Amino acid sequence: MKPSVGPQASVVQRPSLARCGSSRDFTASYRTDLPEFFGRNWGSFSHSIRGNWLIEQHDFVNIADPSDSSDFEDTVGMPRVRFLSTVTWAPIDTLAFTWDWDWQASQEILDVDNLVANPDLYETAKYLETGDFSQHDFSVRWAARDNLTVRAGVVNAFDAEPARWLGNTTADNFDLFGRRFFLSLNYRPF
Repeated sequence: MKPSVGPQASVVQRPSLARCGSSRDFTASYRTDLPEFFGRNWGSFSHSIRGNWLIEQHDFVNIADPSDSSDFEDTVGMPRVRFLSTVTWAPIDTLAFTWDWDWQASQEILDVDNLVANPDLYETAKYLETGDFSQHDFSVRWAARDNLTVRAGVVNAFDAEPARWLGNTTADNFDLFGRRFFLSLNYRPF
């Protein structure tokens, strides 16, 4: 009798990912009706700010030493502080002008401690971080009728780009598309 040969199974052990972090989300809002000035009603004004303060972010992926962590706070894609400020002025109920300011703190590309082993890795320390990043968006919303709203605006109005030394980064927290315009209609037939 020959031994039977059946299906074979293989087991691939992969490191598990454990993530440990701490952050604080924050939000503040203010809205007021503007006073009449020169006999004219100037509408309403609102401002909101919301964001995140990343305190720490550690990934544990070393299967040989589960207590070994990779620290990611303040690295590209994980800014220490990021916020969005939105200012809206509505001179009448059917018209509103909005300015959005998206800001994020500079992020570390390479740890400065790595320069100890290879001090001429970069000519200047400038290339160790991304630098702060700001993006400004402007839009207008007009409720033309009860069932029709028109929006138009510009995203990344000042064509902000990430630091050139990042190359073709895929970090999605930077605007990689440059200045762009939009127009939208929202029609509700019922």
